[in-house]
Amino acid sequence: MTLAQNVVCYLDILGFKNMVLSDRGQDEPRFLPIIEEVYKIIKDRLMKSGLEIKQFSDSIVLATSYYSIANTIKLLRAVCDVQYHMVVRGVLVRGGVSLGKHFSSGDILYSEGLVNAYVLESSQAKFPRVLVHDGLLDILLSSPMGNNGEVIREFCELFLVDKDSLTFLNYILDKDICIHEDAIKKLIKTTNLSEPGLYDKYRWLSEYHNYLVCTKGMDPIDFELPQFQVWRKEIYESISKKRPKNINI
Repeated sequence: MTLAQNVVCYLDILGFKNMVLSDRGQDEPRFLPIIEEVYKIIKDRLMKSGLEIKQFSDSIVLATSYYSIANTIKLLRAVCDVQYHMVVRGVLVRGGVSLGKHFSSGDILYSEGLVNAYVLESSQAKFPRVLVHDGLLDILLSSPMGNNGEVIREFCELFLVDKDSLTFLNYILDKDICIHEDAIKKLIKTTNLSEPGLYDKYRWLSEYHNYLVCTKGMDPIDFELPQFQVWRKEIYESISKKRPKNINI
């Protein structure tokens, strides 16, 4: 029994609890078939590439031995595939990719890499994005293969740097951006954006989409997100003046 160095991705299926509760009251579940379909699409492909994928509850774990940059790129592209196929089917995910010792056999999963990826996701991801750990980036970029022209092109396609200086996976890559647009519009129409945290997630998603649209020389999309006023002092004073004097707040 050995703990080998692996690149590990942890994905969190957002809104999983509500999906389960929603499907509980249906004769035909809506969300379970989506997870099954995406899992089957990706698993068949990964098994042929020697990559590992496991799904339990609201978590998806992908892993591969770190023995070459090419193998790591395969894993990163597989993560992008999972995220894209989930989003266009109406399910958002968030995650982290890291490096660490890893053991997986049957039902047992014992992994430093998974812990690192989970901490990255839970503490910093915030939006429906998959962050790449700085330590993994440093290793990839400092590798002799990191200066290879083809590898550099792969990195430029796979990695984007967000406004908070964190690196995340560009999961759309060469996939159909119009299908992605339709999926976001449908999600926005069917989501209660007044719930805490949801508005920021969809704003980020629309900004990411429009960034890619603009890089293709196309006009940005108006996703018709509601515009909320900032709770400024003058708004408070205006509301206060309209309140009946005998009401205490």
